Amino acid sequence: MIKNCIEESLANFRRNAIEERYKSRIMVNYFSDEKPETASLCSIRFRENRKYLDISIMEKDCIVEYSGYKVGTGNYELKCEEGRRGKAALYKKEDSTFLVGLWEDWGERKGWSIELES
Repeated sequence: MIKNCIEESLANFRRNAIEERYKSRIMVNYFSDEKPETASLCSIRFRENRKYLDISIMEKDCIVEYSGYKVGTGNYELKCEEGRRGKAALYKKEDSTFLVGLWEDWGERKGWSIELES
């Protein structure tokens, strides 16, 4: 019984150490004279000790998903494979609660910042 509890606690610890999840909002900044707009809610998931990053963006009628991996300290490259062929680059400073970067989708290029909320 004690062995099972220890094994279960250790498994939970490993699971929590490997994956981090956040609910957030995205601020999209246009590269023009237009005002920034706030996109819908999104979900952020870091996997395998921040080696991989997944973003699910809740738009009006669908969920758009970007997935990618770490390419350097705090730097991530992501792709959207759902027929959109979008791509993105994001950066997160170690002690920051923000991800910032650029994305290109449907021929548009924009900047975005995402504040991580627990």
